[in-house]
Amino acid sequence: MTSALLKYSFYLIFSFNRHDFLTGVVNKYEWIDIGSSYVPSELSCAVLWAQLEDSEKIFLTRRQHFQTYSARLSELATRGKFKIGCVPTDCLTNGHIFYLIFPTDELAMYYENGLKESGISVFSHYIPLHSSQAGLKFGRVGSDLTITNNIWKRLLRLPMWTDLQEYQLNNIVNRIVELGNALDGSSNN
Repeated sequence: MTSALLKYSFYLIFSFNRHDFLTGVVNKYEWIDIGSSYVPSELSCAVLWAQLEDSEKIFLTRRQHFQTYSARLSELATRGKFKIGCVPTDCLTNGHIFYLIFPTDELAMYYENGLKESGISVFSHYIPLHSSQAGLKFGRVGSDLTITNNIWKRLLRLPMWTDLQEYQLNNIVNRIVELGNALDGSSNN
């Protein structure tokens, strides 16, 4: 086993030299370095297995949600209210995320607050890793990350759960359209 693979397998199994024990190199294993247990529990494996068995249906459902959002929100995007995250033409999305990018932080907050007031769970994604507590403590960056720093507060993720019902999807889209039209003083849907 290569040293890199050996080190990985050791970190995978609790930072112990259990691999050496299992292969007979040592007669007892012990904790030898930093690390953690990355071996999934039986419950996690069971959930993953069920998802893998149903993966084609999950992908199709998410892609359908993605296409619905794209089609129904394209007019607001054309009007400059936001940009829809794009998928390159030579790629096929797995539909795990659908997001809108707003021209300003304030506009993103307007939509986020308006959706949340209607009971719709939307999220402004996350704090960039380099700006997070651990990123500041442990990370290093090779540039000023201008694009990331500019965009993270303007990005809003829409619900993409596989059990999202058509009426829920319609409610989300209709509320976004209402919020966009309210900015124009329009009541058209």
